[in-house]
Amino acid sequence: MLGLVAFDCRREVLQLVSARNVFLLTMCFWYLAETILQPSAIHEYSQTEAISALACVLLCLVTFGLAYQRLYLSRREGNHSALPELNQPQFLWHAFWVTALIGFVPLLVLSRGNIWTIFEDAFYPKPRWSSLFQRGRYGDGRDALLEMQMFLRAATPLAAAIVLGHGHKAWQRSLAGLLLIYMVARGLHDGSRFRLVEAVVPIAAAFFWRVPFRWKRPALLLALPVVFTVSLVWAAAAVRGRDEGRFAWRDAFSVQYVGFEMFRELLFLRRTVPNTSPWQWGYTYYVQAINPIPRFLWTSKPIEDAGLQLAVLQKAVVDGEPKLTIAPGLIGEMYWNFGIPGIAILSALLGMILRWWDAVGIQARQSLPLYTVFASGLYVVFATGRSVNLSTAYGLLSLYATVKVLCWWKAREATGS
Repeated sequence: MLGLVAFDCRREVLQLVSARNVFLLTMCFWYLAETILQPSAIHEYSQTEAISALACVLLCLVTFGLAYQRLYLSRREGNHSALPELNQPQFLWHAFWVTALIGFVPLLVLSRGNIWTIFEDAFYPKPRWSSLFQRGRYGDGRDALLEMQMFLRAATPLAAAIVLGHGHKAWQRSLAGLLLIYMVARGLHDGSRFRLVEAVVPIAAAFFWRVPFRWKRPALLLALPVVFTVSLVWAAAAVRGRDEGRFAWRDAFSVQYVGFEMFRELLFLRRTVPNTSPWQWGYTYYVQAINPIPRFLWTSKPIEDAGLQLAVLQKAVVDGEPKLTIAPGLIGEMYWNFGIPGIAILSALLGMILRWWDAVGIQARQSLPLYTVFASGLYVVFATGRSVNLSTAYGLLSLYATVKVLCWWKAREATGS
């Protein structure tokens, strides 16, 4: 993995920011870091079990890399006719305010128009890192309305492009900047690691795009180890102080579990499946596939996602809810569903998908709006390392749907129909 990154660094620095490299670094973050830190939780497994689990990680990386390198995509196949419309400042602004407006609707409805309530929820931490606008695990009509906040996530990369780009007035950039501040504050004060990362990534991508070319390589090489270390410490501090809704920086290094430890989950699943727990045969992926269907429309919709089932296996469920947010990890879930062949086949499929997204990234290098959208997709790659969860892509999907609708409306006005 380090060799591939070093090769890209010498050959073409912009290739460093790719879905392939984010996936490789994600595997380091979710799996290999724990094998180096050696927490006590993995000492209960034998050396043979550890080597077997590492072989699964290696199989994932090898099959992913082979599929990624062997798949050929032309520039046309990586192109999306709708997304380049974002290069037009007026279209970009329209897409921003439409997504932001839709995203704020549930907040305004549930707060009864009280702006201070929305502000207080984002900027003031609360015990257990709770939020007034946080949906429950089992959705009803209210939760379906709250899910419309996905459009705020869609507006974030557009806001970053407006603030750091050209072609917009000062008041437009100010409004976009206020949204970015709101999204970062909200992610910081509700303890949601993914929400903060999702808000920060497009901003960082916009700054990186604006950095002069000769400074891009040193900027990346300096940023990667810093981001890796700070992320671990910050997550540990958030977990340690979760009961009080604060960051316990002094106790961060004594935390044994911060939610990034997927190697121990792989060890557990290798020992448990199929000895004491059956194969899933795609069931956890099925649960994610039907996730967009609101529960108030399908009251009997399955609730046993991978995280809940794993918590049940580990006897970590209280009153139907996991004690901690746990997940099987990308590789663990592959194994849990289809065994060793599943790791090879699904990793190869993932390599093809990310090769396609990198084809989109090549087109985005000359465009700040497209680059921030591309970076939002890289966040989805990182989040998927924990487990396959369709909701992590809701922001990106709602952005694409908005752009397609606006393109249709634009064409309709052009033809006068």
